[in-house]
Amino acid sequence: MPTNDVSADARPGKPMPATPGGLAELLGIEIVAMSGERVVATMPVTPAHHQPFGLLHGGASVELAETVASVGACLAAPDVKGAVGMEINANHLRA
Repeated sequence: MPTNDVSADARPGKPMPATPGGLAELLGIEIVAMSGERVVATMPVTPAHHQPFGLLHGGASVELAETVASVGACLAAPDVKGAVGMEINANHLRA
């Protein structure tokens, strides 16, 4: 069951920052629940998140996915190990 304590230690020995930082923070991504089994995040969709034709920019969607995947991988890794993303690919087939 995910915990809603996203401000500090979601897993003993694996301190997590209070905010995602970097690009995720610029996009307004907020982690609302996280555990080694599940990460839940939200991201507002405002005109700042749109591509030139007024639709959600695909890169913003990918950043949301990368953020939750990175947090989940870190939390699911064994205590003496860490995790980082090495590659991400997205196909936007239909608006």
